[in-house]
Amino acid sequence: MDIRRIRLLFAKIEDIVDREISLMDSTGYIIESTNFQKVGEYDTSLDYAGIKDNIVSLEDRLYYLINTNYGKNFTLSITGDTSENAKLLQIIGLFMWENLSKLKKEDFIKGIILKEFEDNEIKEFCSKFNMDYDSKFKVIVIKLSEDIIDDSWSIITSMYPDEVLIRLNNTSLAFIKAISGLENHDEFELNIYNTIFSELLYEPIIGVGIIVENLSYLSESYERANKLIKIGKKLILSKKIYYCNDLLLPMLIDNMDISKVRDLVQYTNCNVENILIDNELLMTAAKFLENNLNVSDTARKLYVHRNTLIYRLNKIHNVTGLDLRSFKDAVNFNILISCMRHLQSQST
Repeated sequence: MDIRRIRLLFAKIEDIVDREISLMDSTGYIIESTNFQKVGEYDTSLDYAGIKDNIVSLEDRLYYLINTNYGKNFTLSITGDTSENAKLLQIIGLFMWENLSKLKKEDFIKGIILKEFEDNEIKEFCSKFNMDYDSKFKVIVIKLSEDIIDDSWSIITSMYPDEVLIRLNNTSLAFIKAISGLENHDEFELNIYNTIFSELLYEPIIGVGIIVENLSYLSESYERANKLIKIGKKLILSKKIYYCNDLLLPMLIDNMDISKVRDLVQYTNCNVENILIDNELLMTAAKFLENNLNVSDTARKLYVHRNTLIYRLNKIHNVTGLDLRSFKDAVNFNILISCMRHLQSQST
């Protein structure tokens, strides 16, 4: 499925037809619509898996099934239950059938990460697309704002034209990275982040999934990447790229009973909540921990004099009783800050 061609078709339909027309996948997810605000939402009006070849009428809307030749079906809908609309829907469906019936590599990969294919189907299509089923891969999920996602797509595809980039919705891309074992993987994600930031002045949020042994497990890498973004945004302040190893502590806290997290914070009585409301001290602490308690490196990253950094560290020590230059105190501070951020996220 060529989403750009479909988007162009819908733009032309919108200019000609004064009706809301939408295209959904088999779950009711709205892929494209003449009502742009509905793209990315779900139409839960009916059982899409139960639609047959005939047109279905429901709640002043008509639905029309488009069968593909690889087992994946789509549904068109139009507002207004009239015979004219039924004919119009069938005509649009015929125009779209050829485009939708051609399974592209990107759609195949998207189907894997969304668990739309069985293992035997994945192996079958691997040969069609000349892909090695047993190669190692990981999924990198990139969260963006809706107004820059097209530009980000163009930037990433020009950087890595031989890799697979998938548009999941209006704010998310999934990059499928084949793992050779030779490259510096941290540098790869950082390169994507830095390029988008420098060219679009926007900080993307990136979750890096686990490396899986074959394509059938690609959905696990995708799910892990999404989980990392969810937890990272909630519990980590200074980072925009999230790896599994960076989030072991936040994931542990996220799975704790909320009452136990609250008891832990109250038991220590370190006043870390006073650091959370001071952006300067909070960012200083985050950068100091990120740079392995190295004063010189942290001062350089914060663009402050070494003495300024030491003054701030002393201030944190006075407020909390924890000296971040001590490994034990730094660990305890990190735990308490993560707990406090978790408690704050639960109260909002």
